[in-house]
Amino acid sequence: MASPSPSMPVWVSDLDVKRCPLCGITYSMFVRKHHCRKCGGCFCANCSLYRMPIPTLGYFAPVRVCGKCLQEAFLPSADDDELDPVLVTAAEAASMSDAFIKDWCVTLSEAQCNMRSPKVRTRVLGGIPPVLRRSAWPLLSGATGAMQRQPEVYQSLLARAAESPFRENIDRDVSRTFPDRPMFQDDARGQRALSDVLCCFSLHRPEVGYDQGQNFVAGLLLLYLPEEVAFWVFDQLMTEYHLQDFFK
Repeated sequence: MASPSPSMPVWVSDLDVKRCPLCGITYSMFVRKHHCRKCGGCFCANCSLYRMPIPTLGYFAPVRVCGKCLQEAFLPSADDDELDPVLVTAAEAASMSDAFIKDWCVTLSEAQCNMRSPKVRTRVLGGIPPVLRRSAWPLLSGATGAMQRQPEVYQSLLARAAESPFRENIDRDVSRTFPDRPMFQDDARGQRALSDVLCCFSLHRPEVGYDQGQNFVAGLLLLYLPEEVAFWVFDQLMTEYHLQDFFK
């Protein structure tokens, strides 16, 4: 176990908890209590059987977490205003049970430790649920690691975005990108973000630059991801996954 850090949660005392706060089962000599390393709460074995690394708390190897913390680690918050307002249809939402989403969260927690796990590969090839793409795409593409290694790069590029030699072409194509989506209409936030992502990429990868068609790839990413994260996923797709070859 990692040594405590200032950001560690306050652990609930075993003596203060008589029932599992998630399922309500009463603790006994046959129903043991287990602490979640993320929130510090006490849960039964069934509600805390999940494991995932928590680098922000110093846990770089998988540790026990409760089901609630597992889902919160990968699901977008309900009040997130950076996402496109229509990402999951009512039919899709109804088809995704809590157990299904939780199982996917377990898969993503495994991917944090072993991207080449057979289970991860099988689940991804079957399709990532829309509600989890915001967490899955950066993790699985390697963008999360790229952001952590270069935390200041995007803001530095953003300060120079107007210097992109492709700015005029980019702004012309931005107005024609997904015009039926609210976030890309009438100089909305999505249009500004798309222009910034493409201009920054053209400065970051001058050997690739910008070509028509890249706007739809970056635009799709922005439907699910915050601007800086979308930039890094786009960069990974273009370079590590050789999508740039389609634009030569």
